[in-house]
Parts: sequence; C-alpha cells; structure tokens
Amino acid sequence: MKIKEIFIKSIVIIFLGWFIISLDEYFFPKSIYAEILIPLVAFLKIIFFVYQSYNIVIQVIEHNVSYHRFLIITTFNIFFIICSFAVDYASMYHINQNSFEGISPDFSLGEIAFESFYFSVLNYTNFGYGEIIPKTIPSKCLVMMEDLISFLTILYILTDFVTLKQSIEESAFMRRKKEKPAINE
Repeated sequence: MKIKEIFIKSIVIIFLGWFIISLDEYFFPKSIYAEILIPLVAFLKIIFFVYQSYNIVIQVIEHNVSYHRFLIITTFNIFFIICSFAVDYASMYHINQNSFEGISPDFSLGEIAFESFYFSVLNYTNFGYGEIIPKTIPSKCLVMMEDLISFLTILYILTDFVTLKQSIEESAFMRRKKEKPAINE
C-alpha cells in the first residue's frame, strides 16, 4: 500500500467527519444531537482506521514489505488517528464549551485546534497530564474510544510482527493446499 493512498483516504475520512458534524450543527446548532453525533461519527472513523490497518498488514505480508516500511506506514496511520480525534475534540468543544475543562473559552480557533491536538497526542500516548479533562458523557466516550484504539494499536505493534507474518503465510499455504485437487493414479 502506498503512503500517498493512505494519506488521501485518511484526510478524506477526517474531513468527512468534520463535514458531517458541521452540517449537523447547521441544522441543529448547539444541540444535544450534534454532541451525540460526534462520538457516533468517531466510532465510524475508528472502524475505517481498524479496517485500513488490517489491510495494511495483509498487503505488507503479501508483498513481503520490509519491517521498517511497515512501521513508517503504521506511523502515518497513527498520526491520522490522532488528527481525527483532535478534530472531534475541537468540534465537541465548539458545540459545548463545557465538554472539556482546561480549555479557555477565550481561545482563538487556532489555539483550540492546538489544544485539541495536544490533548489527542497525550491521550493516544497514554500520558494524559490532566490539564484537559472531559466533563460530559459524549466527550468521555470520545476519550474512551481513543484510549481503546491506542491500546489496540500499541498491542498490535508490540506483537511479534514476524510471528504474525508467519502465521498468516501458514494459513494461506494451508488454504492453497486444500484448494488443490488430489491427483488420482
């Protein structure tokens, strides 16, 4: 899989989520519907990123890609996940400033974007200094989703990639072996 393809797909998904949230806010400004829609859209984006990660592994194994290239592709995927949640946090804060404690209501859009990215990076890496705290149920759901995807990604990367590769190749070999008809003598 090409990094450019991952980049384009991820950017489209992130902005599609932002676009849906913006449309919802246009129709239901500052409503509970918009606040609930953000975690739902985030969940759909998680499904996309998990699916994309799975496809990356399959393609890496099928094309015998080097481990360092796999790590580069995975790093890009992680970056886009962090950016996706940063957009979600900024959108949540824009809809309801009580969603997060620790972000000043006087901040400009740029400062809110930075604080959201900062919070997403800290949350994804499990540092969480406690400077920004989710206060509403939808914002807590967002944080839990990012924690879960972070844990699964880290677990996935820390697993022995070679063992994973061998397991999938062995499974494919057994499948091909079963598909070949036996030669009758």
